[in-house]
Formats: sequence, C-alpha cells, structure tokens
Amino acid sequence: AGIPSVDKCMGCHSVIAADRPTIQAVADYAERGETIPWVRVNDQPEFVFFSHPPHLGAGLSCETCHGNVRGMDVARPVNRMDMGWCLDCHLAQPEDKVARLTDCLACHK
Repeated sequence: AGIPSVDKCMGCHSVIAADRPTIQAVADYAERGETIPWVRVNDQPEFVFFSHPPHLGAGLSCETCHGNVRGMDVARPVNRMDMGWCLDCHLAQPEDKVARLTDCLACHK
C-alpha cells in the first residue's frame, strides 16, 4: 500500500488501458523520467499512526476501507476515516482483537 512509482504504474499500463487519456498522461511522466504529482485521497493528521500490514493480516481487504478502487475512473474516498469510524470497526471485532485499543498510543503518535 502506498503511492506507486510511475515505473510501477507502467509495469501494467504499458499494455492495460494504454489508450486511455489518463494512462497516456502517466506514460508521458514515465517518458520524461518525472514522478507523478499524486494528490492524496485518504490523508490522516500527523498525530495519527496507521499501518496497513496488521489490517491486511486480520483479513481485511483493501475494498473494506477504500471501496472498489479498481472500478473508479478517479480514486475518491468512500469512507470518512476518522477516529469514530475506526473505533466502530474495531469494536465490531471479537474482544481478543480490540484489547490493545485501550492504549491511545496504538493509534496516536
């Protein structure tokens, strides 16, 4: 998870959807050797710590939080990723998985 390099994008998009204008724009960045000026879709405040690996390890898919990004023409947020939303999800899990949420430092720097 993260912001991919232009080379990573072109690894697939040199063949997949290469005729689409947005992919051609990505190819132009690659050709010029420039990085893509990505605009973050889901951004957390500096005081929030978030790590993808424990969530993926718990069996959550990317779609759980980010929606069907593969089906979007332009990535957009589908959930309001604030403390209440996170807590609602965590508290819906079995008790043995939420014990560490009593420690504020689990999520806050």
